Amino acid sequence: MAKLASHHAYQRIIGMGDQAIPLLLRELQREVDLWFWALEAITGEDPFGRSIGETLTKWQEIGLFGARSAAISTDRIYRSFPALRSDQHSITSPTSPRYNCIAWAAGDDSKWWSPQLYWPPEVQDEFGDDFTIISVTAVYARLGFLPCGMDVTLEEGVDKVAIYAIGDEATHAARQLPNGLWTSKLGPYEDITHTLKGLRAENTVTWSAS
Repeated sequence: MAKLASHHAYQRIIGMGDQAIPLLLRELQREVDLWFWALEAITGEDPFGRSIGETLTKWQEIGLFGARSAAISTDRIYRSFPALRSDQHSITSPTSPRYNCIAWAAGDDSKWWSPQLYWPPEVQDEFGDDFTIISVTAVYARLGFLPCGMDVTLEEGVDKVAIYAIGDEATHAARQLPNGLWTSKLGPYEDITHTLKGLRAENTVTWSAS
């Protein structure tokens, strides 16, 4: 371990500081004890447990939902979505490049939905690589959603999805939660809960499914 820790590539990762924390925590899922020393060097924390599993759990608590990682995530989110600074919101997951907002709004956290990676074949056949409001609404229509205009009221037994757009181009999607707030996946980063105005765009259309 000492030899590995002194390797220039390992030291370069430590030199990334706080930015490396989410990456290292993901890597811990594959190489359980490889990155403990790097995390300790970056954070100054040493949450040693009685077993590797217990130590990993403590690092997850510190890194994924602790103050340091939360501060990194919050700063990045605010740069991309400045309206969130004054909006009710919270981070609800670790970062993940596996899925995106379109998938998450559809209830799928297993793959990235886009015309280039995964798109319903019938939508791909009709719209090609278009990522417009029309093509994205066609995706949700195939899942049983119907247009409901700007109606964002909470209705029992009704699932609602909001599609954000700038001009004709779809930019984001969110799904309504039972408490009336909305849940979104921020690109390859975290899921968050928020109000619709917190992720402001030129226009928003809403689709619902019972």
